[in-house]
Amino acid sequence: MIGDYAQRLKGCRIEEVGVVGLAVKGAAPQFADLPRKRAAATAQALQAAGFPAPMFDIETVPGARLYRRSAGPELRSTEVIIQALPPGR
Repeated sequence: MIGDYAQRLKGCRIEEVGVVGLAVKGAAPQFADLPRKRAAATAQALQAAGFPAPMFDIETVPGARLYRRSAGPELRSTEVIIQALPPGR
């Protein structure tokens, strides 16, 4: 998905890239660092695709969804916000 966006934005001037790791308010302590880890992994993938270094913003969102696997609940949401200008601007 990141490669697809990199292709779509090729030639555009990237003003800002933000990565937001979403957390569930009241999540068990052992899952508290997952949003930060996901945001960091996403930021590394963005940089590898040629985007500038993103800003990080870790938010706690009440009611964010939990996905369950056999190993237990996992927070699985990271948002990427890219502010770009068309070529020539």
